[in-house]
Amino acid sequence: MKPETMNTAAALLSAGIADPAERAEAISALKARAVRRDKMLTTGEAAALAGVHRKTLFAWESKNFLHPRRITPSRVRWSRNELETFLCETAEG
Repeated sequence: MKPETMNTAAALLSAGIADPAERAEAISALKARAVRRDKMLTTGEAAALAGVHRKTLFAWESKNFLHPRRITPSRVRWSRNELETFLCETAEG
């Protein structure tokens, strides 16, 4: 979907005038757009953001708290959205 179509999709959703097919397409497009905005961080960047040692990230991974994307067997990327959500949840609880 083109950027101008994305704005139209958002307008249709907020106005509540989209027919079911248009609404489904608009929702899919907006979800895809949100996924693309998720910045992937290196281990060093993720550790700095969380304020922890790099090994702590891998400990959280082994406990299934975080799920990094493996680029190669020795390189991973961490989802900024997932990390921020995890940090907020642990800070609240």
